[in-house]
Amino acid sequence: MSHKPSASEECFFKRRREQLVDLRVGVASASEAGIGARGAHHGSAVSAGRARQTRVLNGKVGYYADFAIYGMLVVAMVAFALRGSRSDQLTWLAAAIAGGSSWTLVEYLLHRFVLHRMPLIADLHHVHHATPRSYVSTPTWASLLTLAGVFLVPIWRLFSLNVALGATSGLITGWLWYGIVHHVIHYRRPRRLAIALRVASHRHLLHHSPYESGNFGVTTAVWDYLFGTHISSGARAANVVVQRPG
Repeated sequence: MSHKPSASEECFFKRRREQLVDLRVGVASASEAGIGARGAHHGSAVSAGRARQTRVLNGKVGYYADFAIYGMLVVAMVAFALRGSRSDQLTWLAAAIAGGSSWTLVEYLLHRFVLHRMPLIADLHHVHHATPRSYVSTPTWASLLTLAGVFLVPIWRLFSLNVALGATSGLITGWLWYGIVHHVIHYRRPRRLAIALRVASHRHLLHHSPYESGNFGVTTAVWDYLFGTHISSGARAANVVVQRPG
């Protein structure tokens, strides 16, 4: 059963369908030998504009930097915890487990209400929907500020630095797993993991469909079922672009 989209989601999906058409027309126009000058100019302008937008928003280095930077942050937080007393280490571990366990809900809420509804961020996310294999994601500095402002600092104020670092490390670990799953879904590498994640892959490709609204959970479908946004497996999947990014 598909989730009935809100007015803002309808607007997003309408814009996405229009831009997908523009992108495909532009690529097709640029590759046809007999096209007129005006059509060729429009096609190349659309493709070049989309490529420039993708490079400005992130790029290959920025895409992979997220994994390295956040991985090092988790290592640093673990090292910090190991320097504390036995009691502090157990508190840190409990906070990390709580943070990691809450990630799937955070993932769902961010995907549904931030990536698909907030101005500018929704436009950035649309680039990923239009060109799924482009190296596009939220800039690292923006996600770091969000992580600190929404989770680290408030938890620190409410409890302690030790608890805040534990909970944040759990959230980051969940985010890294989400990043790996999302990468494997679109790039189909490594092959064995891609095969193991074939159910998640099909579920996420349904999310990419311009005809449906739902399947906001990437690592799990639990919250989509609970909040009524699960898309039936028999629904029309997206015609995902398969070329590798330049």
